[in-house]
Amino acid sequence: MSARRMTLASLVLLASATPLVAQQRQAPIFSVEGGANFQALQGNVYSDLNDGRGAEAMFTVGISNLSVSAGYQRSWHDVAGASRQATLSGFFVEPRLALPFAASNFTPYLYGRGGVLERAETIGGAEFTSNSTQLGGGVGSLIFLAKGVQLNVGGGYQYLRAGKRIADDTRAKGGAFVMRAGLTLGGSSGWARDPGY
Repeated sequence: MSARRMTLASLVLLASATPLVAQQRQAPIFSVEGGANFQALQGNVYSDLNDGRGAEAMFTVGISNLSVSAGYQRSWHDVAGASRQATLSGFFVEPRLALPFAASNFTPYLYGRGGVLERAETIGGAEFTSNSTQLGGGVGSLIFLAKGVQLNVGGGYQYLRAGKRIADDTRAKGGAFVMRAGLTLGGSSGWARDPGY
């Protein structure tokens, strides 16, 4: 199965599984998250860029086992064969579904992410930009650290498609394997709760 089909299948699973999850935990009502990410780029959409590191931040609203986040991400990538860097940045929406086999201080989840990325770089004093869409998903886990503080780790795959057509009237395609880690602040004790609650 292709990476694109796997991505679409994970998003369908995320949507279809929502009504089936037992309502035994309450998701964070409001929370904010910040963290670091690593992106290993694949395909020809950004074939001249090396893997990169970056950061992201998001705001989350949740009810029961389902939450939706809106955020911003940015990563920095060296341009292969050149002494300059390019950035990939943009806003995204990320739904999450907590899985029903969570432990008292450990909550695994599925997530999907969709958004638009802008590539920006400076060449000869002029800035050049181009856009691509991203759609993907993966798995993660919230781990209790203290009341209102969780460690958030995860990994997944993002399908990327260039926003501009190239010479043969097709769009450049590719993807990125993503790893991320950060802190989630706020919410309730429903996800990754203190075992003593």
